[in-house]
Amino acid sequence: MKSIYLSVLLCLYSLYSHSTSIIPPQHIGLLVQSSPAIVLAKIKEKKSISLNGKIHESFHFQIIDKLKTHPKLANEFVILNMSYSFQGGKFKASCDLDFDLQKEYLLFISPVGNYWLPVVLDYGIFEKHSLGKQDYLVPSESYLNLAQIGNPTIQQLPIYKKDILLNKIKQNVNSGNTIWNDVDAEPSLHLNCFYASARTAPSHCDFLTFQGDPFRWTGFPNQTLRVRYAASGDNSHPTAIQDTKNAIVETKIAYSGINILDAGTHNYNPSCIGGSALTDEYIDFINSTYGSYRNALIVYNDPCEELPDLMSCSGIVAISGIFAIATHTYDGIIWNTSSYGYLLMNDNVGPCVNSTMYKLIVEHEFSHTLGFDHITTGTANMNPYCCYTINSLDVQCVDYAYAPIILASEFIDFSAQSSGDQTLLHWNINSTSDYKISIERKIAKNNFIELSSFEKSIDKRIYADQKLNEVCYYRLKLVDQNHTSYSKIISVEPSNTIHDTRIVDLTNNTFLIENISSPEIQNIRIFNLQGNSCTFDKPEQISNVSWIIKLNNLPNGIYIASLHNKDVSQKILISN
Repeated sequence: MKSIYLSVLLCLYSLYSHSTSIIPPQHIGLLVQSSPAIVLAKIKEKKSISLNGKIHESFHFQIIDKLKTHPKLANEFVILNMSYSFQGGKFKASCDLDFDLQKEYLLFISPVGNYWLPVVLDYGIFEKHSLGKQDYLVPSESYLNLAQIGNPTIQQLPIYKKDILLNKIKQNVNSGNTIWNDVDAEPSLHLNCFYASARTAPSHCDFLTFQGDPFRWTGFPNQTLRVRYAASGDNSHPTAIQDTKNAIVETKIAYSGINILDAGTHNYNPSCIGGSALTDEYIDFINSTYGSYRNALIVYNDPCEELPDLMSCSGIVAISGIFAIATHTYDGIIWNTSSYGYLLMNDNVGPCVNSTMYKLIVEHEFSHTLGFDHITTGTANMNPYCCYTINSLDVQCVDYAYAPIILASEFIDFSAQSSGDQTLLHWNINSTSDYKISIERKIAKNNFIELSSFEKSIDKRIYADQKLNEVCYYRLKLVDQNHTSYSKIISVEPSNTIHDTRIVDLTNNTFLIENISSPEIQNIRIFNLQGNSCTFDKPEQISNVSWIIKLNNLPNGIYIASLHNKDVSQKILISN
């Protein structure tokens, strides 16, 4: 009987090459010239389709305008997501795409078999949005999360009036000219003018997740994770095996809490039935050849051609991730138990990178196999602007996930109590060494975030946090010159609610809030459904129980109004 397992896939992107280094594209013109096809299209249908025994989510598009045509491009086309389900398990790609029904998109696409993929996935996808009577083409907000090889000061994609951008692209296609400037763009407009959720950088030490639960290997450091690389090497990069061996050694040295072993070469030769090297055949090969799990294979040359080919070093360089077959509890949280790892390199990567960059890419991708997502803080190896050398930012995350949680003797007490609209945290520490203490909070299945930090010299024993209407988890982190330790985790239940609140829609995105039973409202905040705070005009109090709020500057959608007084709080839904 086949085991049921999950996997997470993380994609790494190279955008444009110059000699032996990778740099991000300096303008849309380079994307225009390297894309096989460019279309303005509307998604008409989403559905699940079966392809070679795998169930994919598919997006069916109707073309509105062909800006750059291709022999395979008809009036309709289909984009397949990289995630799929199959007999025995699921394969999850964290770089999956998503499209809204009936929305128009500008897409730079490439054929993959009978289907299509955007040439660099989220990067270069533009959505049509309207402000007033003007239509704009706005970059997909998710492109900022991509791992991009090259300069950390990557130029962000601009926002254009729809007609202006379409005409500029057509002119470049017709002329073959690669010269491009953004003088016709809209520099005063930003993504948060069009998306209800303003994108913010994820917290330090993020993890790959499936349905909210992170991934982690158990048994470190006593048990080894054996890493093998294809004996055939990388056809486009003669030093690939040596670069990979160097990456394994550097990763092992840098991360003392893990135990990875260079186990030599493998001869995995996938049949490519189903069009992928990473199906249950992959698991069967490891089990039958090496006798158990806790193995990771590095596969070069994209043997099943499941990744779009690089075009002038623009496109997907590598994918990596984890299969899991069980769960366990660590630090009070449910984790997926990692069991098999993989790293798949695209073909023809060699001309785009030198040996140092190749090694760093392997280190970056293998850290995904260890369960880590991107770190946008500083110059971590896991920074999405790949690739830096492994440093203390990466080590701190590994030390947390793969070192015992030390309920240190320094923590004598840690507790919480509710007081009005605040949660008061109390602690006592007994330590003679110099240290820094950080207060961290998590909500639901999100990661812990730092709320505040103090040096030992600051005699701090209490911290007041704004009370939220959901269960909050708190912990303390103590860092000294020798180690990092964590306190126990404590939880605080949501506060009581205010009753008898009435909302009246006065039209023109203006709302009247009447709070009959608890008139002493001290604070009103507006959040989108992703939990991000939204800026809006200051509420106007027109009586002891009535307030006027205006949402003129927010995109249409559903929002949460959070009302607070000195004792209790309430959250209510409003729609503009």
